[in-house]
Amino acid sequence: MYQSRIKNAKKRTGRQERGRMLVEPDDSQSYAVVQAMLGNGRLSAICEDGKTRVARIRGSMRKAGGKVIIEPRDLIVVALRDYEDDKGDVIHKYTLDEVHEILKWNVLPTALRRALTRSEFQGDDDEEDHVVFTEDNWDPTAGGPGGTGGAVPKKTGVAAELEELDIAAI
Repeated sequence: MYQSRIKNAKKRTGRQERGRMLVEPDDSQSYAVVQAMLGNGRLSAICEDGKTRVARIRGSMRKAGGKVIIEPRDLIVVALRDYEDDKGDVIHKYTLDEVHEILKWNVLPTALRRALTRSEFQGDDDEEDHVVFTEDNWDPTAGGPGGTGGAVPKKTGVAAELEELDIAAI
C-alpha cells in the first residue's frame, strides 16, 4: 500500500510538465533572478530594473499540493507592489528548459543574464587572480618530458643563477 501511494503521489505532482505554456510578465510584473533565500517563504531577488527586492512566495507555491522548490539563481516572475517599491510577490518559477528559451529570445536585460550565467565560484576579476603567460618565459627548443621537444619554461632568478654557477642547491 505504501509504494502504490508514493507512485500515485508522483503522478499527481505533474513532474512531466512538457507541454506547459510559457508565462510572460504583464505590466505590473517583472522578470527576476533569485539572489538568496531569506527563510519564512521570502527571498531576495534582482529585478529587471536593477533593484533588489524582497519577495514573498505565494501560498499556492508553498503548500503541499503545488510545492515549488526555489533556489538561488532561479529565474522567476515577481508581481510588483504599488504601495511598496522594495517588495514583491513571486508569481511563477521557470524550469531550466524555459530559461533556455527565454535566453534565446534575448528579452532579459544584461544584468539578469549575468546573474543567471555567473558561476557561484567566480570571484572578482582582479589581475592578481589570473596567470599571464608570455613568450619570454618559454624556450620551445628545450626538450620536454620524454624527449618530445615540448615547451619547457626557462629557469629565471635564483634557479638560473645556481645552474650557471653549477652550485647544487642545499
